Amino acid sequence: MIDNIQNLLEVRSPNLFNKLLQPALEKVLEQERQLSHHHNQTFDYAMFFRILIYYFTTDIKSLRLFINTILNKGLLSPALELTPVPYTTFGEAFERFEVSLFQEVFEHLAAGLKKGRVNEFTIYNWQLLPLLVLGK
Repeated sequence: MIDNIQNLLEVRSPNLFNKLLQPALEKVLEQERQLSHHHNQTFDYAMFFRILIYYFTTDIKSLRLFINTILNKGLLSPALELTPVPYTTFGEAFERFEVSLFQEVFEHLAAGLKKGRVNEFTIYNWQLLPLLVLGK
């Protein structure tokens, strides 16, 4: 099973992933600066965003499998710049970071698009749909 997962991950280009994120990163980092941080906080919103978006662009059906095995066992390219995180910490991030943060990012992206064409999402358009409808 691990060999099959590794094969799935090898077709994903870190450069392509970073290019996919590029239009959203400015907004995500702006949001990150505005959030209040606890002095013990080690997992931030920007990393939560990166990991969640990467998860949605994979064919892996289980978030637990992705976090506990793929991410935390070092099966991803370091070029992806995804930090290992305990599954419980990742789960708590769903409560700590409001859905409205994600909605703001996608509203920001949509505002910059020409009607009828979604250049930033051409490759993974259908896989980003779950994020667009979160909380609606």
